[in-house]
Amino acid sequence: MTLFIYRTMNKNPESTAESPQEGSSDDLAKLEQIAKTVNFMNKYARLMDTFGADVIAGLLPGLGDAGSTIASLTVQLKAAKNVDLPAYKQLLIVLTHGIDLGIGTVPIIGDIADFMYRSNIQARDIFRKHFESKLTKAMKDKTISAADAERLQAMAGSDVPLKPNEPIVDAEVVPEPPPVNPPDAASASPSDMAA
Repeated sequence: MTLFIYRTMNKNPESTAESPQEGSSDDLAKLEQIAKTVNFMNKYARLMDTFGADVIAGLLPGLGDAGSTIASLTVQLKAAKNVDLPAYKQLLIVLTHGIDLGIGTVPIIGDIADFMYRSNIQARDIFRKHFESKLTKAMKDKTISAADAERLQAMAGSDVPLKPNEPIVDAEVVPEPPPVNPPDAASASPSDMAA
């Protein structure tokens, strides 16, 4: 059922005959494929986590959580293969779903915790960061135009506009504070010098 949803949502009713005015058509086609996948992952995460299909499936004793995890992994790993998601990011998706499965197997408390731990949203964010890094790289390398980049962002459902030279900042990476300079001997007070 989930695979049917994936195939249905990824059909492109528009013709792919239009070619870009600027840039490499291969890069643009690859970015379009990633953008469509990100858009699908937005819809899938909304269905499974926001609307609670994952939680409802988890209420079924025994197979609910396992079935939900298998369905999500099937869809997400197939999509990851289609967009050349690196292996470590695919492993991260498997790990988040493994944690979700482990949490969900605990009776009652697991069902409540399963509602708060949203593995499909985390997987969607992995796809989104992958798309944004590829888009930023293509804009820096000038292989796509700014108009194409905006169109791709709209296609992906991305709500954060990127500027050509704007780096992607991971939410998990915290910048280091600047080093604290020791006081100079000239600016030190007499009491500091006595010590």
